[in-house]
Amino acid sequence: MRRSSGPDWLRPVTERLSPTIRTLVIANAFLFAFYVMVPPAQPLFRNHLALGSSVSAGEAWQLFTSLFVHLDFLSFVFNLLGLWFVGAAIERSVGRTKFLVLFFGPALLANVAMAFVALWLRTGEVFAGCSLAILGTFVVFGRIFDRTPARVFGSLVMEARTLTAILIAFAVLGDLTRLSWASVAGDVVVVLSAYVLSGGRGVGPLQLWRRISSKGGVARRRYQVIDGGRSQRPPFVN
Repeated sequence: MRRSSGPDWLRPVTERLSPTIRTLVIANAFLFAFYVMVPPAQPLFRNHLALGSSVSAGEAWQLFTSLFVHLDFLSFVFNLLGLWFVGAAIERSVGRTKFLVLFFGPALLANVAMAFVALWLRTGEVFAGCSLAILGTFVVFGRIFDRTPARVFGSLVMEARTLTAILIAFAVLGDLTRLSWASVAGDVVVVLSAYVLSGGRGVGPLQLWRRISSKGGVARRRYQVIDGGRSQRPPFVN
């Protein structure tokens, strides 16, 4: 007899918690709980584990440790929610090893870009959390599943690529609103590198945005002007 995997209402949650995703969630949750419950350790997190100006003084580990350190509750919750939402689906599609490469690789490159821009502009910003890693996984999610409908919440369903485009726009506009040029650089690097590392096939970031933002694009291309002033309709338009 098979053991029950838990109550029926809990299965939609547990089905998305593969061993890899569960490990990442537990690691982030443990460190955030430690940060909140042990106040004397908070300067250590902010000054030596999060990504800050001291990375130029030889603390290169910040490029990696900052992906596990969260300094505020909202970013912690939304990052883990995003990881839970798409992580297991991507892992099932590409395998555990490639998933980890796609999760950490673009985020590490983005952290390098952010550190460089922040040091160049001397902003003194501190970056923490795995939000860039999550944004990168959504880029991969949009590339792999493209037009596949994804249930976001309740009856709200949209194509995977649409959800990806919305999150990219939200991240970039949010960073532009804060005038955080280092964060904008990180967004650009993580989107492009996630697309390249995931194979670079299918719909690219620019094509993805153009297709989604141009409703009626098919209608506009339906007719074309040829010599003589006549219009001609192509035999088929995707």
